[in-house]
Amino acid sequence: MRSGCIGSIVFEISLGKSDVAQELKRFENKVVVVTDGSRGIGLGIAERFAKEGAKVCVTANEKSVHDAAAHLREAGFEALSVEMDVTDKAQVIALYEEVASKLGEVNVSVQNASVIIIAKLPELTEGEWDKVMAVNIKGVFLCYQEAATRGG
Repeated sequence: MRSGCIGSIVFEISLGKSDVAQELKRFENKVVVVTDGSRGIGLGIAERFAKEGAKVCVTANEKSVHDAAAHLREAGFEALSVEMDVTDKAQVIALYEEVASKLGEVNVSVQNASVIIIAKLPELTEGEWDKVMAVNIKGVFLCYQEAATRGG
């Protein structure tokens, strides 16, 4: 799930307006969490926030998330990486605690983590369906709930 604000930032990049957005520094000294920020759209979202002054935490359930944060730091941005599972409440709580202790309280939480399984309905297993719902629904809920609990 991506908010209109995030969408407009991404579209500004594709329309060649990134210089204007960068000059605005709309997220100076703000703390942003981007789930599944290790590559693709998630990394692009993290980069855009970082270019606008945010301290960014990227998460993913794979080790490559650490490479993504290193890439951001090499570009001169403040970045943290956390390898975690958005469907596990204890890991979600630990994520927001770690971000608060290392970067500050979270101001923006982008739930980019998602799963898609391409299959004909009769061939889709219940386990596959459960995985999609766990990441795409439960993961979003747990992250937003924890962010809201902390005032983000």
